[in-house]
Amino acid sequence: MNHPSGPQPTSHIERLARAEHIAAAFRQKFNPLALALYGSLARGTDGPYSDIEMFCIVKGNNIDEPYEWTEGPWKAEVNVLSRDVIEAEAAEFEEYWPISHSAFANPKVLHDPQNLFLNIRKLALGHTDEEFNQLIADTIVGEIYETMGKIRNAAHENNLAALPMFGLDLARIAACLVALDNRHLYSTASQLFTESLSLPGRPAGYDQLCKTMTGPGPASPLEFSLAAEAFWQGLQPWAAERSIQYIYKLDDLFHD
Repeated sequence: MNHPSGPQPTSHIERLARAEHIAAAFRQKFNPLALALYGSLARGTDGPYSDIEMFCIVKGNNIDEPYEWTEGPWKAEVNVLSRDVIEAEAAEFEEYWPISHSAFANPKVLHDPQNLFLNIRKLALGHTDEEFNQLIADTIVGEIYETMGKIRNAAHENNLAALPMFGLDLARIAACLVALDNRHLYSTASQLFTESLSLPGRPAGYDQLCKTMTGPGPASPLEFSLAAEAFWQGLQPWAAERSIQYIYKLDDLFHD
């Protein structure tokens, strides 16, 4: 069967109808406990070339079987998961939570007689202020500090080709840091820089770093380096204002 090459435009209504057809096929095959859309189609923000993404919760344990396929002009992904697996994934809490967990918090339910997705949403969002602050501290040490070292090494070695790559890494994790501080989930990874600039309490220098990604033209390696340094300088008083400690002596690590 011949198809036009790659993704082809489809209307929102056509995509929803296709999703309903896929859901019916998976209901017949698996008799699932629950089904829900996630991603842009669930939010109603899908574009003409968007794919279809779906959770299919089934009976059993330790089941994690992704089905991902294309029929030529369109693509779909259905994650077949047992309840224990999807609940464990929803409860995970790591630095990219602001990007990864909108799927669990805001699905479009197609079938859920036991209200499983309500509990999944609670697991995704049910973290304490103490947990958020600890994750922010861990993110500063484990991601931001490390990336700053890479940026400074690249600048020291005049490795100009590496600076945009490390600058993007820093900007992405900095956007996650801003979202963690606001307990905010981004609607989509493609909008995190734009959405982050509307969140309050951003560290000094963050906007400059973010705009190296969103400016009208590509930033120069020097601009990436200067923006990273400005953000790092602003991050330290920002953390202090929130009583977030991330610098320890070695002996402190083993202090009960």
